[in-house]
Amino acid sequence: MLRYAKADYNDVVYSLDGPPYNFDKYFGEKESLGLDFANLPYLKDDENGVKITESMAILRYLGRKFGLFATSDPELATEDMLMMKLNDCVERMVIANYHKQPYATEADFEKEMEQLRKEHDSTLELFEKFLVPGKWLTGDKLSYVDFLAYEIFDWYRELVPNDSLKKHEKLSAYMKRFEELENLKDFLASDEYRKNAIFGPFAKFGNKKKE
Repeated sequence: MLRYAKADYNDVVYSLDGPPYNFDKYFGEKESLGLDFANLPYLKDDENGVKITESMAILRYLGRKFGLFATSDPELATEDMLMMKLNDCVERMVIANYHKQPYATEADFEKEMEQLRKEHDSTLELFEKFLVPGKWLTGDKLSYVDFLAYEIFDWYRELVPNDSLKKHEKLSAYMKRFEELENLKDFLASDEYRKNAIFGPFAKFGNKKKE
């Protein structure tokens, strides 16, 4: 979203330099960052005196800051609903990736991944029915939930590959239209975006930067 808005920002990344992994840099700074609920990611916006953590709070704040949000109901209520539904998709992947480890066998892992695919297929069917051709999720105006939706659907397309997205004409067109946004097109096609690891090093999958 910061790229889309052409905002100046400093992206602070903590490297674990492993294995063995070293958390000293982050934990050495954590209590001095001036955050009420110190965590990663965090956002500091000196222009507005904002210092916050939690991914969804950051996303909503940036949406308001850059005018990428609904201004009245029912669109506001729809944004809230979609944000939580999309967050469910993230949490489901986190469960498979972290909470169910270690898997007893690779067969157990593949069984979990197949279940994840089936659940995601069902979610995509709901979004396909919900989308209006040529519209964004909340209507004519691009919203922060579109940024969230694109990223999550792209994660699943990359990490839980199947042909589900291709089956859905409206969703496929929606993803392509997002990828063609003027301020994002080059970035989304770049190695900077495409080759980054999605999850941390302790995840079962999506934890390595592509060569």
